[in-house]
Amino acid sequence: MKIIARYRDFKNDFLLFKALLARSTSKGNSNSNGLASWSQFLKWRRSLTDGVSSISERMPWMTIDAIEMLEGKLSNQARVFEFGGGGSTLFFLDRVAEVNTVEHDSVWFEELLKNAEKSKKWNGLLMVPKKIESFSALSQSNPEHYISDDPKFIDFSFEDYVKAIDKFPDNYFDLVSIDGRSRPSCIKHAISKIKKGGWLLLDNAEREYYQPAMDLLKPESFKVVLNKEGLLIFCRWTTTTRIWEKI
Repeated sequence: MKIIARYRDFKNDFLLFKALLARSTSKGNSNSNGLASWSQFLKWRRSLTDGVSSISERMPWMTIDAIEMLEGKLSNQARVFEFGGGGSTLFFLDRVAEVNTVEHDSVWFEELLKNAEKSKKWNGLLMVPKKIESFSALSQSNPEHYISDDPKFIDFSFEDYVKAIDKFPDNYFDLVSIDGRSRPSCIKHAISKIKKGGWLLLDNAEREYYQPAMDLLKPESFKVVLNKEGLLIFCRWTTTTRIWEKI
């Protein structure tokens, strides 16, 4: 029975992979050859093994295309700020000079402390959301409103969480990774903090309500270097990770 179940899982995973390749080809994404795509499929399949997680593998929870680009981009002198920590925190600590993480979840932050607090390169900040009034008048797509689409956070503001990056000088970071809460607001506050040649990374960029904030990344100041649906590591679904370079 285990063999049958494993075969069924592999078949379903391969069909997902095949459908993703077909969509990618239809959108004109031909920058990945067949061997590279197959290599990504096998890497993704290994990440689905029981007991494997982003923390245990010290890997970001994002598309494999984005991970591979980061591996080629980041230097041991780079400075990183991330909205939302996890396996990405450990991934960055293995590669760069400075990692700053703001996290909203106290339980998850404790997990980060267990794995990262001994590193002198890590600055972790727990910033829980605050209760507010008039939540119904706010829009999750408006960068000025600092709210989340998560139903668990109705009537809460992430303004302090988002503004954690404000204390840093302009043009300071080589990478700002946005994979946490109130992402439209995070985009707005990140723009001035990224140095020329640096990257802004937005995970799950296919979500339509991010668009007003993405429109703030003017083409004369930011160019897209990755915008591709891909296999989401550690999960059996796909998403889009988008990366801009400041020019």
